Amino acid sequence: MDIKSAKQGYTAKEALKAVGLGILFMVVALFVQSLIQNIPVLIFLALHGFNLGLIKNYASLEFRYPLVFSIYLGFIAGAMQEGATYIAVDTENKQLAFFIGIGFSIVDIAILILEIFIGGIIGITEFQLILIILNIISSLLFHPGTATFMKWGRLKGTGRMTLGISIALHTVIDGGVSFSDLFVIKHPYEYHTVSIIFWIIAMSISIGIFVVGLRKIHGISEIEKPEPPVVF
Repeated sequence: MDIKSAKQGYTAKEALKAVGLGILFMVVALFVQSLIQNIPVLIFLALHGFNLGLIKNYASLEFRYPLVFSIYLGFIAGAMQEGATYIAVDTENKQLAFFIGIGFSIVDIAILILEIFIGGIIGITEFQLILIILNIISSLLFHPGTATFMKWGRLKGTGRMTLGISIALHTVIDGGVSFSDLFVIKHPYEYHTVSIIFWIIAMSISIGIFVVGLRKIHGISEIEKPEPPVVF
């Protein structure tokens, strides 16, 4: 179907292309993210003659300074993914920003599903299934939300501000995942409590940015006050 809708301002082909663009940018972002997030490990190994037998000592540092490691991992994830989103939405018009965000979500969800199958889908509890569903919903809300929010910022002339906010929100979610995982390993009896608290925060952020992003993007002209393009 390639019938252009005057109301929507895009064709099915353009929407699919935007989704593909989002997938491509997300894959690149995750690749760079993984390299940067592993820098502390490489530094630690370099300082100890690359003795892999000491890797357990590095793991102990994570448990000793969980907040520091969580903020670092969360910030790198936010900077890479939201930075990639910021560049990606600059390549298309405002109606396609949502679909670019969907492309980011697809990669996010695909990795989640892959991890589930690698870990073994048999034996997943009802509570864990609920968390998986929440993870999928959160991704489908958050990435399109920040994509439309930052596209609005680009058109409004406040792109850097919306980028900073998106990175901060992403840092809270991904950093929260890391901190929760480290905390639960040491306090397994707090698993349900920590999970509930985290997902209340994560879903609140995801729903909030999704609503704000869609409302903002629908209320602005394509040529209102664009910033200088970041893609040439």
